[in-house]
Amino acid sequence: MEKLKWRPLADRRRDLRLVLLYKLVHDLVAIPADSLFEYNTRSSRTQHSKSIKVFSCNTEAFKNSFVPATIKEWNKLPSDVINSKTADQFKAAIAAYSD
Repeated sequence: MEKLKWRPLADRRRDLRLVLLYKLVHDLVAIPADSLFEYNTRSSRTQHSKSIKVFSCNTEAFKNSFVPATIKEWNKLPSDVINSKTADQFKAAIAAYSD
């Protein structure tokens, strides 16, 4: 992988999940985001403006599924990454952020 200069598969999967969540948040896909999650209304110094509420999971399988796992990663991103203008800029920003 180093010879090919590929990033690890786990990182590439995480990035793709985050890109899909970015598209959900910005209404770029035909999936209603309001049925999947709620935005965090409480403000904090450490949260960005599009922070999403983390909900509790009863099973390990659900905890590791798309929505709960990706929300945790999403909320860790800095606001300059979240506020990217396009999906392509977001992809580049998360690739640079995770390196």
